[in-house]
Amino acid sequence: YSRRLQALPDEVEDLVQETLLALHMQRGTYDETLPVSSWVFAIARHKLVDLWRSYIPTLTITTSIDESITWQDLSVTQTLSFCILEALTNSMRHANASELHIQIAPDEERIITTVSDNGQVKGPLVFGNGLNGMLARLTTISGSLKTAIKDGHLELVIDVPREVPQDR
Repeated sequence: YSRRLQALPDEVEDLVQETLLALHMQRGTYDETLPVSSWVFAIARHKLVDLWRSYIPTLTITTSIDESITWQDLSVTQTLSFCILEALTNSMRHANASELHIQIAPDEERIITTVSDNGQVKGPLVFGNGLNGMLARLTTISGSLKTAIKDGHLELVIDVPREVPQDR
């Protein structure tokens, strides 16, 4: 464990104890026809994964999606999905958000998606790889991206056409 948990040295002893306890509790699942090391390593691996999961930040996501929207173009759907995923990643990674709200609503020939979180924008908003990637993808389908900081929280407004124009 200590080799894999160099960033979390205080967790090593606890993880060893939890693994030993799990081995004791699961001793009835051991198959004597198999090597004991495989069984031990499997239980230890599960305990390590449990530890890693406990360090993953939790994000509560709420959505408001207009049910009347019909998705007519796969490239629009894929681009919008990418943008929402990037916004989710940015909210967790850069703003330490615990809540994310996604609203998708039609507007005549376009679909407007608003993504906002409760994280904190630290300093001026800088377009890095994520936001620049969103902007580049949206440009290819005649979409747009607007950003706003409201009460220290980032809000993204993603505007995409229902269908990509044929001249694109």
